[in-house]
Amino acid sequence: MMAKKLSDRGVFYSRDSGGKHETTPGEYVRWASKEANKYNLKFSGSASQIDRMIRKGLPFDGDIYFDYGVSGNQISRPALNQLFVDAISDPSITHLFIPKRNRLARPDDALDGVELENKISAAGITIVYQSNVVQARPRWKRRDLGDLLCAVAEFDQTGKFRLELGKAMIYSQIELTKGGYSAGGRAPYGFRRHLAKLDGTVIRELKDGEIVKMPGHHVVWLPGPKEEIDLALRIRQMLLKMPASRVATVLNAEGIPSPDTGRSRKDNGVRHLVSGLWHQTTIVNIGRNPLFKAVVRYGVRSMGDQVRMSPDGPRDLEEADYDLYTQKLKVIRNVESSRITAPAHFEPIVDPADHEKLQKILDQRAGIQRGKSRSRDPAMNPLGCRVFDMSCGSTMYRASEGKTYRYSCGLYIQSHGQQCAHNKINGPMAARFGLSCIRQKLSFPTAQQKLRQRLEKFAKTQSAHDQFKSEIEQKKSELNTVTKQLETVARNLALAETEDQRNATAQVFEQLVEKKKLLESELEILQQKTEPVRSIDSEVDQVMQLVDRLTELAEQSEDFSKAKEIFDLTNLRMFLQFKPKKLTKRVVNKLVGGVVVFGGAEAPIEIYQGPTATSKLKEKPQKAAKKKRNTNQNDLPSGREDKSLRNVSRDDRI
Repeated sequence: MMAKKLSDRGVFYSRDSGGKHETTPGEYVRWASKEANKYNLKFSGSASQIDRMIRKGLPFDGDIYFDYGVSGNQISRPALNQLFVDAISDPSITHLFIPKRNRLARPDDALDGVELENKISAAGITIVYQSNVVQARPRWKRRDLGDLLCAVAEFDQTGKFRLELGKAMIYSQIELTKGGYSAGGRAPYGFRRHLAKLDGTVIRELKDGEIVKMPGHHVVWLPGPKEEIDLALRIRQMLLKMPASRVATVLNAEGIPSPDTGRSRKDNGVRHLVSGLWHQTTIVNIGRNPLFKAVVRYGVRSMGDQVRMSPDGPRDLEEADYDLYTQKLKVIRNVESSRITAPAHFEPIVDPADHEKLQKILDQRAGIQRGKSRSRDPAMNPLGCRVFDMSCGSTMYRASEGKTYRYSCGLYIQSHGQQCAHNKINGPMAARFGLSCIRQKLSFPTAQQKLRQRLEKFAKTQSAHDQFKSEIEQKKSELNTVTKQLETVARNLALAETEDQRNATAQVFEQLVEKKKLLESELEILQQKTEPVRSIDSEVDQVMQLVDRLTELAEQSEDFSKAKEIFDLTNLRMFLQFKPKKLTKRVVNKLVGGVVVFGGAEAPIEIYQGPTATSKLKEKPQKAAKKKRNTNQNDLPSGREDKSLRNVSRDDRI
């Protein structure tokens, strides 16, 4: 039944999938404010409020609900979900202002968009678009057929727009790549974006994030500062002799800043400052970048929920694009023949033969793991690289097992059963056991007291303000400089006499305004990290409460999101021992014991340090055949078929 509403308040909702239209949301809010006055409703939203929400990443604030950077085919979104909650619980909300239907959704199925409208109107809320109005109605009342057909047709068009846009983008990016131009995105390390004419004439270097739309011009990637090129060449030389992880360690020890130092990024929806450290992935990307041999490349991976890239243009989704178990779309790594390559607009920095030599070395080191995505969900692999097989010293790898997972001997998996044995343990059971071990370790009063003292000492010595103080001062100084420049440019703009002077000054003014917004956003992020959210005692109490809940967490077989963090903090490592046991006619390896260590304790066994690639571990067929010929039949064990990877005979039936 539709609840009775108090006709006094309107709220605003919109979304922006690209997250780039920073001025449009403010105009939408101004429109909503005018509509609220027309309907004589209370509405407290403002353009400055939604600008602040965008900078802080807030999905809702007061009368404004805004999903920023969310695709239109995602029906479940932070701001929209909260809107439904507030619409039901707050009887004062009677009107919802949405600029256009495509701001509500671009659904894959038009009926999903209609269902959203029905859900809102059934809650007693009138939807006000710029072009039409959807009146609130009780759930039992049928919707007008003409209005329903218009809604279906419009949502169908908004959904098709994503399909047509996806096709147009792929065609455009393929054409740009074939011409040696950039297909979009930031330039890789050692290179910079430049504006160039179709004949190859370079106009100027583009600033980071600067977008220029000019007929007859495209963006090209050209070699950047000499110090970056020299460092990249040094990294490539180091990769010839040492793995990427060791190269990263050397650069971090020398204090060389990583490519994204000082920038902020989003991971899983959370914005944070980049650590400034080198990582293995960054090193490998520099080693594999074909731009160093003056080749532009596009189509390494295929992604998208409408169409995907192929050498001939957009292609429809196929069965291989979906995960076998979850049935969700996955990112596909394309083979070399399916990628688009073209000569770049500069001479090679390295010899192409040397580049190919480095690729072979990197391929050899990567083994079969290259291109395999890793789960970003810590709950799916809480004991990653922390479980070891005491039989061979190898790390036990996570492997799917129906709806759950297990940890199996890595040496056995990589050698295809030729080394070690099929030793395995249920993953959730191992995680629960690990949590129980930590809980038992900390159950003694003296241990908890020592833990509290160490936590208090650690909290007092850690100061976020000291850590970010220099960065904050630098940002404030840059912001003051830009503010003064804005005042000067604004004065010059007012005194400009000719149209050319005004245009030139206005362009500089707009660039300074954008730079000021960026600095204010970065400064706000830094200041938030230095704010003392809680006292030291409350922080320590929170950790101790988590310790007390370890038993409860251990019993939750489905949620191990906190377990991963706990294992990392305690540096738990689990060494498992397996022995063969006979089950009827079969002999299988069963878990019989093990050792759990914490912190800096030494491992009870020597951890396997040998090769992990299948090509190194798996015995060659010729050698296996030769060994078989030289084997005495009397030496073969009787009745031992537990090592088989195939269906084999279990003796003759009588």
